[in-house]
Parts: sequence; C-alpha cells; structure tokens
Amino acid sequence: MLLGPTGAGKSTVLGRLALNDIDAGRGVLLIDPKTDLVNDLLARIPEQRTGDVVVIDPTSPTPIGLNPLATSPRSREQVPEMIADTVLATFKNLFADAWGVRTEEILTASLLTLARTPGATLVDLPLLLTNPAFRCRIIANAPDPLGTGQFWSKYQSLSEAQRLQWIAPVLNKLQPFLIRPHLRATLGQTNPSFDLADLLTKRRIVLVSLNKGILGSESARLLGSLIVGQLWPLILSRAALPPERRHIISVFINEVQDYLALPTDLADALTQSRSLGVAFHLAHQYRAQLPSRLKAAIDTNAHNKIIFGSSAADAFEIARLAPELEAIDFQLLPRYSIYARTIHHGHTNPWCQARTLPMSPATGDPASLRAASAARYGQDARQVEEQLLKRLGLASTPATTTDTTVPTGTNDSAPAIRTTASSNTTGSVTIGRRPKTKRGTESR
Repeated sequence: MLLGPTGAGKSTVLGRLALNDIDAGRGVLLIDPKTDLVNDLLARIPEQRTGDVVVIDPTSPTPIGLNPLATSPRSREQVPEMIADTVLATFKNLFADAWGVRTEEILTASLLTLARTPGATLVDLPLLLTNPAFRCRIIANAPDPLGTGQFWSKYQSLSEAQRLQWIAPVLNKLQPFLIRPHLRATLGQTNPSFDLADLLTKRRIVLVSLNKGILGSESARLLGSLIVGQLWPLILSRAALPPERRHIISVFINEVQDYLALPTDLADALTQSRSLGVAFHLAHQYRAQLPSRLKAAIDTNAHNKIIFGSSAADAFEIARLAPELEAIDFQLLPRYSIYARTIHHGHTNPWCQARTLPMSPATGDPASLRAASAARYGQDARQVEEQLLKRLGLASTPATTTDTTVPTGTNDSAPAIRTTASSNTTGSVTIGRRPKTKRGTESR
C-alpha cells in the first residue's frame, strides 16, 4: 500500500516496483488514470520483454478490446453467473449513491442473460431493455424459465409506459456506453484479440492507460473497474494449480478507490490473491477517499506499507499502525521521503525512513511499443462501430416513427434518454438534453 498526496512521488515508486517485476520476467498489470506512468514504463521496457507489452488505451484509433461478459474455456470460475455478479458489483460500486432494488433486479437479469449469450457485450445492454425484437432474439437464445425467464415474462407483460418508468434509472446509469465512442469501441468487441488470461499464463505486461481528460472520470472508473473485475475469476482459477506453478503476478492500481470493486469481501479477496501468487500494489492520495470496508481490508491485508508526507488526519490514523512512530513524524516528511514497513521472508521489519529514487533513464520509444501492441491486438474503432451497428440491427435504419422520452428523475438538467423505433421494430438509443420540466420522481 502506498499513501501520499499528489506530487509526493507515489507514481515514481510504483513505476520502479513495476520495472523490477518486469525485469524479473513476471506478469504485470498496471492501471494508470493519467497515462504518464504508462508512458514512463514504455520508455524503459527491457528489450527482451517488448514482445510481452499490451497497451490498453481506449482513446487509440485501434483500441484493444475487452469483453467482461465473455466466458473463457480456460477458467471454470468464468461461468455466466460469476461474470454477471462481477459486472453487477462494478456497477453497484460506481452508482452506490443512486442504487435501488429495481435497478439491481433489472441489471441482474440483463447481465446474466447477456453473459449466457455467445458474442454479447455490455454495449448490447441498453438495446436489450428498449428493443422488443432484439430482446426476444436474445431471450430465445438464453432460456431460463425458472430464473431470468420469470423476470422477462413480467417485463414483457408491462405496458410501454411502465417499462420506460422501470428502466429510466438504469439507462441513465449506462450513459457512458452511449455517448463515449472510445468506450463503445473498446467494450463493443465481441471477440477481442487479447485475452486477459494471458497476463497469468503468458506473463504479459498489461498497461492500462485511462486518460480521464478524454474519457471522462466516470468512464475511466467504469473501464478500470471492469478490468479488475474481469481479472478476479482468473485469479481464482489459479487454485487449480499446484503452489509451485503459481508464479508471481503483480497488479498495480493507482487511485485504488476508483477501481477495486469485487463481488466478494475485499479482505478475503486480498488474502486469497496473496495465497494464489497475485500481489496487489494499491496507491491512493488520502484515507478519506477509501470506503470503510476497503480501508479496513487494506490496513489488515496490505502488509507492506509505504507512507509519504501526510495530512494531520491521515498521520494520526497511520500512527496507530506504527507504535514506534508518532503522527508528527508522518506530517513532517519532506518530498520524496517515506516511512516504510516491509515484510521479508515472512518476517515483519520495523518501520524505517528512506528516500525514494528517480526513474532510471529512458531507453526506448513509447510510441513504437504502443503501435506494436495495437497492430498485434487492436481493432480499428470505425470498423468496430460498423460491426456493432450491423450486429445489433441498427445499420442504415431510419428512426423516425416513434419518439418516447424516458423520465430521468429529479434532476431537471439531467440528460433525457429517448428510445426511437422504426418501421422494422429495430430501435436505437440516443441522448440529448431534456428541456426544463416539472420535477418528477425516479424509481430505482
């Protein structure tokens, strides 16, 4: 665990730790919300490992795809039920302030139905709820009369107005899929060329570049959380391997509070990961960012701790974990200085003070490694969009016959979602600004 404010040097320490693992031939996953750290690493990848580099950058014109709903024959844990639960946990974490029973019911049935449908993606989710023809086709291919079938029977029996009232909160939560072409191009690939399982089996170096300035904060959170969620069942699948074959995989998450959302107790997850040979390196700026459960899980299970100069509130809390130090010790740390507590061969070392080192000199060209990664695993974003429209039955479809505005809740300035259907019953979902109206209520 690394704790420190912006500019303290956390990214440099994360980068040096990641490079140590890369030099050692380990598989590495790094999630960077600012892209600078990814570029720093790309400039320093050892020549013998350049072929292992995978750069996931949704803003690329040829992005590498991710399909969190895809099952993998390599993992018995990647069954539709666990996949749906993992994605649901991601949504629940992202939308915790506007989450209700109805939203959970709709998303549970929808995600499970899509997870059971070969080739389905998260981009299909809005159309599943708004387009009768598409919905009937998907449901027919994933029958479950005693489970999701019960929900869809009830949903189909609703009037159009009732259905729109049900799904308005859900559709509003899915806006990142609808208005961010970069996200569609990444999550709309039915069969991505890169399999995240290769991180564990082939020791790939997976660098996730989430540019919040282009993607938007919520879209970046969504994508990063989905990647961590997709990794979780792959980690669990290592239980089938004998301990001697569980080579170390290192996962680095900068701004951990935005991306760590799993369908299980986080303390148990960190403990299990360690036993299965996966080492998490979690960085954040201040402790108030962390939900209480995540904070407790990190305090208990992150045995190695690196603390930069801290605020009075954080220093007071951290001092309770360091009997030999006082809060003022953490407050007075100069820039690039740390207090650290480490474990070596099972032995806990006392807290010590140290200075961090700068990154080593750059030796490579980040642009060439990005290009090589995109050529190996990426797909042209325009072609992905065209294939998506064709697969969903939306290509060259005039959408003029009906226009029903979905109520969006109590925020008068919130985007209104309109479902439009043409004469061939194929619908689409668009987003616009809703005119000022009388305040209403939103059922969750």
